[in-house]
Amino acid sequence: AVARPYAALMEWGDGGIRRYQAMLSDVRRAAEQRWKEGCCRGVLEDSHAESKPADASGAGDVPVAAALVMNCNPFTRGHRYLVEQACSMADIVYLIVVEEDRSMFSSQVRLRLVREGTAHLPNVRVHPSGHYMISSATFPTYFIKEKSQRALAHIELDLNIFAHHLAPALGATVRFVGTEPTDELTAAYNAAMHRLLPPAGIEVVEIARQGADGSPERPISASALRQALAQGQTSRALLL
Repeated sequence: AVARPYAALMEWGDGGIRRYQAMLSDVRRAAEQRWKEGCCRGVLEDSHAESKPADASGAGDVPVAAALVMNCNPFTRGHRYLVEQACSMADIVYLIVVEEDRSMFSSQVRLRLVREGTAHLPNVRVHPSGHYMISSATFPTYFIKEKSQRALAHIELDLNIFAHHLAPALGATVRFVGTEPTDELTAAYNAAMHRLLPPAGIEVVEIARQGADGSPERPISASALRQALAQGQTSRALLL
């Protein structure tokens, strides 16, 4: 994958991204089989038509599959809200959790929190990201929150891998994302999604983040939760 003229990701040896694609294809087959058996059927029909992605018009014998990629450091009520909204608009939602261990909460803890927090949603499939989505290989500047030309190249590289290698393996034609009012790097990532994914046949649906105490002026964020925990404000953390 490349982000011309600034960056390229190359691999050597056996396996690599093809092995990861094969794993995702296995995940897709299992999810689609479960959908066909009726475990997840009816989600789209229960949604309001105006809230569905344009791609949802293809509902029928082929499920509408969507992807969410999240760090969840840690999993918050805001994350849960975003996943619930995605589940109301797609038959299958692949929730990919960043696996890189460069966050306050370890990847194992984050993955467990996500699985527990979405257990009530039958059409969610939770999986770790591996090395190919928001990782030190594809997007190293994400972890130092550096907004620069280098970071923008990493964003393009990460999204090109998703669009041309990973989304096809999952059959995902929609990618959901929450709005980002404060973090410049994440906002740039969102903007790049709108630019790069639709030409690859992937619709981008941006959902307004849930506000703390119902206030849109104070969106729930994992950074606010971490700050509350660091300050010993347990009661505040429980609201996030």
